[in-house]
Amino acid sequence: MNESASAPATLYKRAFDHPETRAAWEKEQGATKRRLRVWYSLYALALVYRGRDAIVSLKRIRRVLEQHPWESIPAAHRATGVKEVMGVPVRLRYLEGEELTGLLSARKPTRRRYWPEALESGPWYAGEVRLEADHGVRGFGVLAVPGEDELLEVPGSARVRRRRG
Repeated sequence: MNESASAPATLYKRAFDHPETRAAWEKEQGATKRRLRVWYSLYALALVYRGRDAIVSLKRIRRVLEQHPWESIPAAHRATGVKEVMGVPVRLRYLEGEELTGLLSARKPTRRRYWPEALESGPWYAGEVRLEADHGVRGFGVLAVPGEDELLEVPGSARVRRRRG
C-alpha cells in the first residue's frame, strides 16, 4: 500500500502538499490544457478559413470593378420570406419599370448577413447579369451605396430556403 495513502491528509500543512491531491490536480490541469488546445486550434482554423474566404471575395470584387463601370439602378430589395445560405437574398431592378430579378445573394466579404438599408433606393451596380432559358439569373456583380465605402458582391444565383411561417 502507498505510504502517502495511509497517512492522514491532516498531517500536511496544506492540502496541496498531499502527493495524491497534487497528482490529481496535475492530471486535471493537463486534461484541461489539452481540451483548450483542441478548441483553440479549431477556432484558429475557422478564422483562417473566414480570412481566406474574405480575401477571395475581395479578389472577385476587384476583378468586376476593373472590368465594368458603375451603373445607377433604381432599386435593390431585400427579399422577404426566404433565407439565403451564403448572404442576404435580394432582388434587383436594373431599369425603371422593369420587373425585379429572381433571387440573388448579396454579401460583404467580412459580414455575410449585412444589408445597408440605403441600398433600397438608388444603389450603384457594376457587373453583368443575364437571364437563362430556365428563367434563372446568372452572372456576377458588385453593389454599392453612392458616397459610402461598402461593397457587396452579388453572385448570380442564390441557394435559398423558404422560411416556415
